[in-house]
Amino acid sequence: MSCGGTCSPSQPQMQRPDLAAVPWNLPSPFGWFAWLVYLQARWRIRAELQTLNDAQLRDVGLTRAQVDIALARPFWQP
Repeated sequence: MSCGGTCSPSQPQMQRPDLAAVPWNLPSPFGWFAWLVYLQARWRIRAELQTLNDAQLRDVGLTRAQVDIALARPFWQP
């Protein structure tokens, strides 16, 4: 890029922002809807886990302690 001899090396150059460093993108309206559906499914699964007895939990490979830990977290946390 040529500045026609008017810029000097001592002048700071503008840096482009690193867009890859942005931790998340703003979702589209459909993205918000998908996220809400995902959260609802997580809430429903946790509610169903709460109703299972110990034998049913053993069948799926979980213990009551694991389920209690999962239920203690808010539904939006994995």
